[in-house]
Amino acid sequence: MLTDYEPEVQSELFRLGHSNMLANVFSAVVLRTLLTMAVWNSVPQDNIALWLGVSLPSIVLAAVLWWAFRQTAANDQAPPAAQLQAWMWGHAVVMGLLGLSSGMIGALLGANSVLNLLIA
Repeated sequence: MLTDYEPEVQSELFRLGHSNMLANVFSAVVLRTLLTMAVWNSVPQDNIALWLGVSLPSIVLAAVLWWAFRQTAANDQAPPAAQLQAWMWGHAVVMGLLGLSSGMIGALLGANSVLNLLIA
C-alpha cells in the first residue's frame, strides 16, 4: 500500500504515473481514429457516430485527469497519502471507462465481416 512508503518514494511514484497517462489518452484517440477509418464504408455512419459519442467523454475525462495530474506533479512537495489514493482511484475509473468504450465497438457497430477481420 502506498501509505507504507516514505514520502519521497510516494512522490516519485506519483510523478512516474504521469508519463503513462498521456500515452493512454493518445492511444485511445489513435485507436478510435484507425477503427473509424477502417469501417467507414462498411458500417452505417450513425453507428460510428454513436460509438464515437460514447468514447468522447472517456477520452475527455482522461485528458482532464492527465492535465490535473500534471499540474499536481509539477509541485515539488510530496503529496499526502490521501491525495495519492484519490489519484489512483481516478486513474482506475478513467482507464476503466476508456476500456469499456473501446470494448463497446462490437456492440455499437454490429456484426460485420470487416469488423470481424479487424478484431481477429
